[in-house]
Amino acid sequence: MKRIQTWLGTHRTARLLQTAAILRSMCQGIGVVALTLYLKELGWSGGAVGELLVAAGLFRAVMAAFAGELNAFLGPKRYMLLWETVLAVSLLAITWTANPAALCCAAVASGFGRGHAGSGGPSAAVERKWLIACSGKAYSRALGVHAFAGYIGMGAGAMLAALTPLWQHALPGAMQFRPLFAAAFALAAGCTLVIAAIAGGERKAAAPAGARTPKRMGAPGADGTGAAPAKPLSGFVHLLNGMAAVMATTLTSYWLSAKFGASPEMISLVLAASYGGAAASALLNIRLAERVGTHRTVVCMQLGGIVFALLLPWSPSFGLAALLVAGCTACNLGTRASRTDAAVQTRTERGQTSAQLWLYRAKSLLLRFGILLWPGAFGHMIDRGHWALPFYIAAAVQLATTCWYIRSHDLRSPPRRSEPAAAAPTEGADRADAAAEPPAETMPGAGNVPLKSGT
Repeated sequence: MKRIQTWLGTHRTARLLQTAAILRSMCQGIGVVALTLYLKELGWSGGAVGELLVAAGLFRAVMAAFAGELNAFLGPKRYMLLWETVLAVSLLAITWTANPAALCCAAVASGFGRGHAGSGGPSAAVERKWLIACSGKAYSRALGVHAFAGYIGMGAGAMLAALTPLWQHALPGAMQFRPLFAAAFALAAGCTLVIAAIAGGERKAAAPAGARTPKRMGAPGADGTGAAPAKPLSGFVHLLNGMAAVMATTLTSYWLSAKFGASPEMISLVLAASYGGAAASALLNIRLAERVGTHRTVVCMQLGGIVFALLLPWSPSFGLAALLVAGCTACNLGTRASRTDAAVQTRTERGQTSAQLWLYRAKSLLLRFGILLWPGAFGHMIDRGHWALPFYIAAAVQLATTCWYIRSHDLRSPPRRSEPAAAAPTEGADRADAAAEPPAETMPGAGNVPLKSGT
């Protein structure tokens, strides 16, 4: 048990944040399997399911854009508790009613069923910055463990969704999913209690008038002497690259059900294996980043994901499709920690004006809206029998963003060795300001590391 605690983090706050990530991801793992199949049993078309996921994504993208202001007003702890409470209340509604309006409101408000690739949705950037603040120089490893915890939780949740045959005779049809939603509510409530147990995380007091703002330093570069050189639009490279990486895994459960007529329990096992592969890939990425460099790791894994996405629609059997889905998910989602670390290592310009920050925010929202419309288009293509087209579009977009990523980073730079686990920082690190700001924003602790990617 002590080894597990040490592995999760040397600081109590880090351990609790990792535990909360596991519980939340188990809840979302149930949702990513069960919600779309539940709506299909209720008679919803693929287009309608996709449009609901689009609406949920748009709502949470807007909320994520204003995470900085909400976090500054509430503090990271209350901000995260807000979204966990919304998730728990929404799951109560999904458990007890099949009313379309109620289901839409609950799914949109909570994001249940979208999965967030194992992340915390609008609170993801705040959670990761808080984790960085209390992890000291070992923040890179903490991000890898965080990604691993999220994917293990998603896989465990998907495994729970495979238990429907146990009560399928007593609760036939759409009713078979109700116990899963009740279990998801229990997990969301447990996650809320874990976050509530974290010490600190209060709202940061405003600086006195006339006080000097401390100089912000970038993350150490590859040579250890300073920050990596800034690149034009570097923040958008990481943002778009991260969003494109998950396009091929959209509506996977619905696609498998519609094309092969697979049962919910079989789809659950496939997604559980897929997220298990993503968890293993997240751990592998930590080692690969130390050996060949973060940027090369991201590029190689995403090229592998593109190959799997191109092969997937031509699989003649459910078994082969399941293997390709697992490979695609492992390659695309397993790079999350490396992509975040790459964003951390890239220095951006400091001293941005309010107008520049709002311009960045507007451009980010436009990019997000373009990607978030994808589930609706994916669902309509499935309804029209275009089994290969959505995967080819996803692969083309990911290839374009990967090429942009290659042009924006020096893949020949030497790998950045991870720092040894640092001693637990002082309790003041628990009260670090974890505002989810644009790329120029930095985080106290861990060398004032800038965090750009919320994906």
